[in-house]
Amino acid sequence: MDFSSLFNANLNCPKCDAKLSINFQSFRNGKLVCQTCNHEIDEVELKTYNQEKEQKEAVVKPYNSKIELKKENDSFSMYFPPEGLTIEVVIVGLFMLIWGGGVVFFTAIFGFLAFSEPTMSFALLFLIPFWAVVVYMFYNIFFTIFGKSYLYTDKEYLVYKRVLFFSSSKKMIKINELKSSICDVVYGSKGGRTYFVTIYYGSQNNSLKIRKAAFSTTTKEECMWLANQINDFIKESKDVTSYAETMPEIIDNQKTELQWQWVITSVLIGLPILFACNALIYPFFGGIPAYFVIGLIIANWSPGKTKIEPVIGVIILTTLSLLVNLILLQTTYPENISIALNKFIEIYQNIIKRFNVEAHYDIKTLQIIVLSIIHSILSFLGLILTFMGASLGEYLQEKKYSST
Repeated sequence: MDFSSLFNANLNCPKCDAKLSINFQSFRNGKLVCQTCNHEIDEVELKTYNQEKEQKEAVVKPYNSKIELKKENDSFSMYFPPEGLTIEVVIVGLFMLIWGGGVVFFTAIFGFLAFSEPTMSFALLFLIPFWAVVVYMFYNIFFTIFGKSYLYTDKEYLVYKRVLFFSSSKKMIKINELKSSICDVVYGSKGGRTYFVTIYYGSQNNSLKIRKAAFSTTTKEECMWLANQINDFIKESKDVTSYAETMPEIIDNQKTELQWQWVITSVLIGLPILFACNALIYPFFGGIPAYFVIGLIIANWSPGKTKIEPVIGVIILTTLSLLVNLILLQTTYPENISIALNKFIEIYQNIIKRFNVEAHYDIKTLQIIVLSIIHSILSFLGLILTFMGASLGEYLQEKKYSST
């Protein structure tokens, strides 16, 4: 053993964890002797223990973390307090008030029309998904402000409990089925996006994701610390001999496949915005700025690369808009849309005349042709604006997490 390399080293005894004071009198039979417990330590044992200890202590609780941890004998508990009113919650809350107000507005209109025209009752059914999104988003907003989460042991179970006001949900896992815990992260094109702890358990590698509220950020350091503490508990409960076997790691869960949930979200967010813009600003082209907003919102909210999802959502939106307008042509067309459509028909006829093309169509055919042209233009403009908004959303999110 190289004595000189240990004189200034900061080492602890593998048996009693006491601080070792190393000098030429600290060795016996070629081994280092602990002055506290008189344990003889060989080089491999000394280095292995202290390297594992250094790795373990490298992951510490961030100074600004609000998460509370308690460990007593075989018990283990973590408390995730409410995040409170953050800037992100305020922004999302204001947007949802406007968006939810639009849903209420259209519900009132369709409800009024249903009394005078019973065939319009079916329109109320299409509002059910939008109400579901409103309820879901407001639940996440309230949970971020007031909600609490707990991770604790209860006899033979590890329990993950979420509480909001008088309601709660609980997930229970048998302690002897716990395997490991990792710091999981979904990456964007340039940096981290969303960090959360994943606990693996059971023979089928089931997983439980532990994260703070929807509109709050878990840093890499906090995530690593949480995974480390959970792995410590798993190690102690299973009497694992090597800490390195359960040392938390970061898993790159970068997603490149299409995420259909964000396509659907784009459609659900876009429909009331576009209908409101068309009704309050100008039919058809009044909602063009909304395409940029849709791309910005989806790319900024969602983890991973989500530039293509809002673009597909816009294609679906323009297709739905065309179908709705074609259906309305067969019933009672709203006056403001009818006036705008007639103006576009006049423009179309003037263009045809300039090219000396003779076309004799009835009014219904002209309306269908012009509506198809309008929505083709909307699709083209929508794709460009949505992609621009999504690119900005990606940039803002990467900038936000670049220091994480």
